[in-house]
Amino acid sequence: METAIIHLQVICQPPPDQHDGQPMVFGLQDKKNSLVAGEKQPDGSLRFCCEVVAILQDDEIDFRGSQVHGGRVLRFLYLSWGYASGGWVRRMKIPLSNISWAMVQQVMTEKAMLEATIETSTASATVRPKRGWQVTSA
Repeated sequence: METAIIHLQVICQPPPDQHDGQPMVFGLQDKKNSLVAGEKQPDGSLRFCCEVVAILQDDEIDFRGSQVHGGRVLRFLYLSWGYASGGWVRRMKIPLSNISWAMVQQVMTEKAMLEATIETSTASATVRPKRGWQVTSA
């Protein structure tokens, strides 16, 4: 069994700010249903960062961490939004299943991170990153 701690970065374009004219809260959801706010970027997108543990066992990768959801084979991150006054509007699942162990090793070797860019305008229950997960400098 091999283990690595890696950093993930999700860029969200464009971030939602209202729904039905009501103000929204939006963030990376942890296991306690709290939302971690993103960092606004110069282009108006939001950047979300988290740390996950990647575990390679029997040629399968598993991911763990406070923002990792789902069963062993189908791990994902949630970007969630709701009304500022309370109540959820939508959650997007960002799958981790297409992250390979070679990518994890590259991130570790280069002291880099994995980045995914998603668009909320095409959001459905499961959202595939525009270009998949990409290795990027930290």
